[in-house]
Amino acid sequence: MPSEGAQISPRTLRAYRVGVHHWLGYARQRATPILRPTRNSGPLFTRTLESRGLQPSSVRAYLAGARPERRAALDRRYRLDPFADAKAARATTPAWEKRQPYEEHEIQALLAQADPRHRAFVLLGAHAGLRVEEIVTLRLSDVSLAARTLHVTGKGRKIRTVNLSRSLLTALAALRPSAVNLETFVIGANAHAARKRLRLACTRAVSRTVARTLCGTTRERAWCVPA
Repeated sequence: MPSEGAQISPRTLRAYRVGVHHWLGYARQRATPILRPTRNSGPLFTRTLESRGLQPSSVRAYLAGARPERRAALDRRYRLDPFADAKAARATTPAWEKRQPYEEHEIQALLAQADPRHRAFVLLGAHAGLRVEEIVTLRLSDVSLAARTLHVTGKGRKIRTVNLSRSLLTALAALRPSAVNLETFVIGANAHAARKRLRLACTRAVSRTVARTLCGTTRERAWCVPA
């Protein structure tokens, strides 16, 4: 578990819940004692996940959720850790190959039918390289139109500065009224709603072929929009 003072993102907590849910379901089906599992329980759980066709990254996410439950049990003097030797198989396809960026004509197709807020959303991903979670939590106070920069708090609470393109600067300026509360979110909503809205926009703008499972910007991996 995190050390004292560490912060856990809502996304990480959701992943933990999913991992524990799958681990408990597996244990129930296999009649595996939760408090006293065997040393092979973790590796067998891992192989079961892989047999369902899950990607290695998904398997690792489920294991990451199940491990804290076992650490809590270890703290209660149940010393055997079934996940000590549980490792997901390596991915055979590089992450970049699986998550190609949207091409420029696809981005332009999205922008052509976008309202001002959705236009800013698309450009924050395509030009600034922000992830969906970073886009929906971006506040007006994080954006400096004068300096043409924005500050992003990403994974691990790491802060980075991103330069704004001309079109992104224009899009953000269009969202900012003359008198504002700087704590207001630029886009708002949540990651799930944002992905759903983008998926629908992809379908309207081009076809379902464009609304594919890709994480992308023209510069680096940014958003993941399941089809």
